[in-house]
Amino acid sequence: MADNTNIAIANLTNEIVKLRADFAKEREQWSEERRALMSLLTKLQNKLDKYETNSVSKKIPTKKQQPAPPPVPQKASVTSTTMDSIHAPPSKPTFAKIAAKNVPAKKQTKAKVSLETIQRTLSPATGPSSYTFVYLACRRHLRHSEVRNFLGVLKVPQSRIIDVQFPARGTVALLVHADFKSELVSLLTENKVPVKPVFDPTNADILGDPKIASCTAAERKQIAQK
Repeated sequence: MADNTNIAIANLTNEIVKLRADFAKEREQWSEERRALMSLLTKLQNKLDKYETNSVSKKIPTKKQQPAPPPVPQKASVTSTTMDSIHAPPSKPTFAKIAAKNVPAKKQTKAKVSLETIQRTLSPATGPSSYTFVYLACRRHLRHSEVRNFLGVLKVPQSRIIDVQFPARGTVALLVHADFKSELVSLLTENKVPVKPVFDPTNADILGDPKIASCTAAERKQIAQK
């Protein structure tokens, strides 16, 4: 029994050795075939590159150098700048120039003067020629243009409002002629816009500058009067 086992092992060993030898032989043969194939591919690639190079060189024509033209003699009386200006192509008109030509000239518009303004100007004075302020309250900071717009909505003649000022926070002052004050107050009242009955621009309480917060009441009043 042991002899048979040894014989079987020996046979298997011989088969394995034979298979390894055959595999090594075939592997060497594959390597040679691969090297031959790579060499063939390299030759083909070289031929292809050479063919493409020759094709490109044939397509590009060689430029023949032409002799330089002889210099043209210039007249002494004509400068190069003049010659350039004569032979220069005419400049093309730009879009801005064309648009400027087609823009019609602006007509001067005369300021419109209302009949009421003419009658008031060409009539004798009916009251004092002094100026006064009409004070209004406001909840937030307004610009001069906003106040003018509000007055326009209220149908207040803009020409009668000489100036718009902001003497204190929350207060708008309208500078008008004294003879227009009653008319302005009446117009504002009709539109339910309250007018401040009493406002003292020299009152120390209207000063909001934090730099003078530590000053006395007399000092603050003196500053307000300035």
